[in-house]
Amino acid sequence: MKRTVVLMLLMVIGFSSCIVLSFYPLYDSDTLVMRPDLAGSWQLGDKGLWIFTVDDDEPGGMILTDINDGDTSHYSAALVRLGENYFFDLQPNLEDDTHFLSFPYPMHSFYQVKMLDEGLMELYVFDSDYLEELFKQRKIRIRHEYSEEMEMYVLTAQTPELQSFIRKYADDPKAFIDPVKLTRNS
Repeated sequence: MKRTVVLMLLMVIGFSSCIVLSFYPLYDSDTLVMRPDLAGSWQLGDKGLWIFTVDDDEPGGMILTDINDGDTSHYSAALVRLGENYFFDLQPNLEDDTHFLSFPYPMHSFYQVKMLDEGLMELYVFDSDYLEELFKQRKIRIRHEYSEEMEMYVLTAQTPELQSFIRKYADDPKAFIDPVKLTRNS
């Protein structure tokens, strides 16, 4: 299993050092928000296309199809409300092997979402460098694992602890990189 996690981390680091991964979901039954109005096609900056489909069989009630540079990946997508803030919790489809987050382990990634109007959202990715600095300074004590050879943290805290951590840093602008805009396609 350790080898699988190391290989998965290699794939993720090769793409971006700004992804924060977790073994557990950010949502529970009290924080899950159903927004069928998100269904449809969204342009993700100038790099790709996200298509949300409502699916009652999925834990979050939606499937996300990510089309990027000719590759297509599928995720279970959950919209989570923590206080006044919204987040996507994305978990890759384990049978999908065409995207950097598609690996043989069901990790979760979190993204803050700001809905500006019906046709525009901003997606904020957690800054893993900022998180790493907080760990090094011992300013946070959320459960995590660190791989020296990968130079990356993976959150291992269960859902209630994750939610508390995310609530604490949700309004800290240093905790996120610049947003990507999602625009609804007509």
